[in-house]
Amino acid sequence: MPASKAAILGLFMVSLLILAGCAAKHAPPRPAIPGSIAESIIQAAQSQSGRAYVWGGSTPEAGFDCSGLVTWVYGQNGFLLPRTTREQLEQGSAIPLNQLQAADLVFFRIGRRNSYHVGIATGRGTFIHSPKPGSWVREESLFVTYWQQRLIGARRIIPVIQASGQ
Repeated sequence: MPASKAAILGLFMVSLLILAGCAAKHAPPRPAIPGSIAESIIQAAQSQSGRAYVWGGSTPEAGFDCSGLVTWVYGQNGFLLPRTTREQLEQGSAIPLNQLQAADLVFFRIGRRNSYHVGIATGRGTFIHSPKPGSWVREESLFVTYWQQRLIGARRIIPVIQASGQ
């Protein structure tokens, strides 16, 4: 192969590697079907946007921490979940991140002491959560480097048949 063709091929291969490194690690979640339980869960979570983070909080009046928000949102839809993130990490079914759907729970490892954080996937590549003291309930991208590096798993709480509205 002539030197110029080899150089072009080499440049092409390097470009492919760079582009592959820029790709998201996980497929985007699937959106909720209108009228489904998943849509109702997302709407309940969105209704709390702007609510203050309060450690140990689990009601709109008191404010929310991350697991308190999840407990309240799912409770509004007839699902009783444990109060702490660590306990919520054991609920439902573990799912591969490339099968993430609206209303699935997403879990993150934060800090060095095995602290966990939880949010609710929206189905639009974002999740709703109550992040930290001094903050508020909000929707953030799952594809931000900070969250990508800390994402440890996802759990499906609502049965697939209910999530799809069937």
